[in-house]
Amino acid sequence: MNVDSKQPVHRGRSRTLWIGFWVFLFTITHIPITHGGSFSIQQGDKVVHFAIYYVLTWLGGRRVVAMYGSRSVGRLAFWVAAYFAYAALDEWLQQWVGRTMSLGDWVADAAGVLAATGWLLWTRPSSRLSEPPPEPHS
Repeated sequence: MNVDSKQPVHRGRSRTLWIGFWVFLFTITHIPITHGGSFSIQQGDKVVHFAIYYVLTWLGGRRVVAMYGSRSVGRLAFWVAAYFAYAALDEWLQQWVGRTMSLGDWVADAAGVLAATGWLLWTRPSSRLSEPPPEPHS
């Protein structure tokens, strides 16, 4: 099996991991919290919100960067907007399962999305690597 034949399998696995994490995220954010469900550190829930949206964005963004390289900025911007909208919907839906909507939680979600997107943009392949070297002048 050559390297090229393994590429679609890798892309399929990364897509499955990304979508699986998203389903997991939806599930855990819609389970009612029983009494006593709190964090021992101040603002611990905001740290968790930041982290899970960072991971969600990073998993999806890896696919975008791998597929589009240096041309991925517009696609990443689209996904930032999609994750912002999803985070707002996620917060809104939580009221129907006995949890609390919170602007602070949404801000933490958005911060995680922006941090992961910034990291993806900073580490993505440079377009200069794919351009041919300049022609020598005679």
